[in-house]
Amino acid sequence: MDGSILIIAGIVIYFIPTFIGWNKKHVNGILAVNFFLGWTFLGWVASLVWALSSPGKSDNWTYTCPRCFYKTELNQKVRIHICPQCRTESEYEV
Repeated sequence: MDGSILIIAGIVIYFIPTFIGWNKKHVNGILAVNFFLGWTFLGWVASLVWALSSPGKSDNWTYTCPRCFYKTELNQKVRIHICPQCRTESEYEV
């Protein structure tokens, strides 16, 4: 078997946790642990477990109040939203 194929296969196996966690919320942390500590078996397993147990990226929309800058996540875009902190009513294009 050619040596370059073995190197490519090794790199792919090394980054399996990152590939699994690519569409997860903590992809940057998974990548960092996998890159820096993956050469140890414990670091590789830790990044794999993190990738498998991490929640997916949120499809929610983040609303920021223009008055008090309070942020909240909504599961849908709304035309009019009332800030739960300062009770300011805001209108947005959907």
